[in-house]
Parts: sequence; C-alpha cells; structure tokens
Amino acid sequence: MGLGKGLILGTISLLLIISISLSITLYSSNALLHPEIYKSSLEKNNVYKQMGSEFENESRKAIDSSLENFLSYLNGNSNSVGDSEFAQISGMDSDDLEKLKGYVILFKRIFYASIILSFVLIILIFILSKNFFSSSKILGMDLFLVGISMIFSVAAGKPILNNALSKTAQGGTEILKPLVSDIFSEIFGKINFYGYILVGIGAIIFALFWILQKRRNEQ
Repeated sequence: MGLGKGLILGTISLLLIISISLSITLYSSNALLHPEIYKSSLEKNNVYKQMGSEFENESRKAIDSSLENFLSYLNGNSNSVGDSEFAQISGMDSDDLEKLKGYVILFKRIFYASIILSFVLIILIFILSKNFFSSSKILGMDLFLVGISMIFSVAAGKPILNNALSKTAQGGTEILKPLVSDIFSEIFGKINFYGYILVGIGAIIFALFWILQKRRNEQ
C-alpha cells in the first residue's frame, strides 16, 4: 500500500471513528425526546408521591400528560403544546418554542446524516483497500477504538456533570439535581453499553480476519 493511499485510508478511518461516535451519542441522547426517561426519573425520586397520597394519581396523570404534549410538539407530532405547563414554567413563549423545535429538527438531521456518512465511509474503505481481509481489519479496529472512546468519554463525563450540577443546584433548584443526574446517568449508561458492545464486535472482527488472512497467506 502506497503512502498516499495509506494516508487517505487513515483519514477516512478517523472520520469513520468520529461519525460512528457521533451516531452513538446522538442515538443515546434521543431518549431525551421521549417521556419515558423523565417519568422514570420522577418515579425514582418519588416526585409523584410528594404531591400527597390522595393526589398522587391525579398529579401523575397531569404531569405525564403535560410532558407528553410538550415532547410531542418538539418531535413534530403535534402543532401545539396543548395544555402542557412545561413551557409556561420555563417562561418560553411561542418564538422560543419554535426555536427549540428547530433545534430538535437539526438534531435529527445531524443524527441521520452521521449514520449515512458512516456507511459511505465504510464502503470507501472497502473500495480503496481492494482487499476484503485488510478492509475488515480496519473496520474492526475502528469499531474497537469507537467503543474505547465512548467508554472513556462516559468515565470522564460523569464527574464533570456531577461537578456542574453541584455548582448550579442552589436554593430552589436543589430538588432538580437528582432528577437531572438520573436522566443523564441513563444517557451515559446507554453510551457505555454501546461502547462495550463495539469493543467486543471490533475485537472479534479484527482477530477473525487477521487469522483468516494469515492462514490465506500461508497457503
């Protein structure tokens, strides 16, 4: 393999690592656009029960309904937030809501673009390498490195988040700290899970095709 071709493959490989890492991060963060992650945090921190046992069911229904309406609007499934109180509590007007909805649309576009880019880069690696075994080893190594980077990112991100929450959670916002912490812990958990999966898959692919290529060369 020539120097120029090696540099091109190396650049494509680096871009693939970045695009797959971005895809995993965005896919895991997509949970923020669905009510289940918030309901789980509210339940875990006994927010519903703090409303009083006699009002627990009514409070649960009101909060869940408001949350679902708000996220439905952001996801483009409805044209208004309905009776959602989240926008009112945060002080957002219609223009702010439209901007936030625009950011969600941009988020989704970047996510889909990163997936498409990843597939294009994988195809380019196989085309440029012209060797199925070498291309597969490159892909395996890239997946392994993505997994490692995800795992280390989570390990580094958790203390940074906790430190940020400790500084911002003051006065009346203290009650939000465990809620926000639980939500992001679930996001980090997803990223960590996919990281370990990719480490395993990457290692298996690299080892398998390294062995197959070695046996082929010995024949």
